[in-house]
Amino acid sequence: RPRPAGKPRPAKKTKSNATASTVGSSASTQFGELMEQELRLKREAAEKAFESQAEKDRTFVRLEELRFLATSTKDLDDDAYWIKKQND
Repeated sequence: RPRPAGKPRPAKKTKSNATASTVGSSASTQFGELMEQELRLKREAAEKAFESQAEKDRTFVRLEELRFLATSTKDLDDDAYWIKKQND
């Protein structure tokens, strides 16, 4: 749309350098905080996964120990059964 004759174009609004650097600094700070939070959440998730796996491993070890202890001597070869009987 053409501008009426004799009417100057309004000047573009610009932020002062101080304002621009403050906004940039604020955005940089926000970005840093978001990255810090994201890394913290990733670390916590990795720690929880590690602890869960460690607990799972301990549970399997206990299960294997219980299976071993529940092994009946009658399931062993006859020689092992009689050796066990003689020692009792």
